[in-house]
Amino acid sequence: MTIELARERLTHLFQFFKAVEERRTPKIVDVNKHKWVMWLDSLPKHSKLKLTMPTPDTGQWLVIQKPQLAMCPPFP
Repeated sequence: MTIELARERLTHLFQFFKAVEERRTPKIVDVNKHKWVMWLDSLPKHSKLKLTMPTPDTGQWLVIQKPQLAMCPPFP
């Protein structure tokens, strides 16, 4: 068996697995039927979390910066 044939068979196997999983779990198109929802206006107010209008060059609309963590005090 050549590498190309093995790669093709493996690709078909993964496509089969993907099709089975898609058939087993239907797509939810109604947002109210999801397990949980967080709307953008309910995001917490924080200095490291910024909601912006997307720009054509970056497309960013949510910017999250990692806050600096303070060192723990020494154990007494």
